[in-house]
Amino acid sequence: MYERTTSQGTPSIPTWVTLHTWLRERMQELVQWALEAEVRELLGRARYQRRAEVNGGRGTGGTCTGRVLRQMDRGATSAS
Repeated sequence: MYERTTSQGTPSIPTWVTLHTWLRERMQELVQWALEAEVRELLGRARYQRRAEVNGGRGTGGTCTGRVLRQMDRGATSAS
């Protein structure tokens, strides 16, 4: 008799599934932002920013790994 000319596509109003997906993505973004802010505050620098040199760097007593080279004092002994 009558032929349907419009298709039954997705409704224009959001469903609970799409709303749940959207809300979950926004919450993940919020948690990620908060964690990055805490790490930035803890480290005192941005995520990929280099930190200040720790033990003077090369040529000033430290090594490139941050270890400090020390010499033992072999002349001092304590006799108790």
